[in-house]
Amino acid sequence: MSQSYQSARIFSNDREQEAHVQSARCRYQVWISNGEVSLFGPGVREVCDEGEMIPNLDNFDSFEDFAIYIVLLFENGLWPEE
Repeated sequence: MSQSYQSARIFSNDREQEAHVQSARCRYQVWISNGEVSLFGPGVREVCDEGEMIPNLDNFDSFEDFAIYIVLLFENGLWPEE
């Protein structure tokens, strides 16, 4: 299976951002709000503190790139544990 990721920003304001990410495996929703990063998809409900994401959003050129990074972490078993 080849890896392919597409991300589209759905919503953005000063405090919150949302994107949909399509991978070869699934379609996910990535949401940043109140300092938390959330990942949702079929059977997926993951939430962690934004500060636990290394690198964080400031290290990416766009929120869409960051959203793909979040999905890659999850799909590769690297989601931060609380």
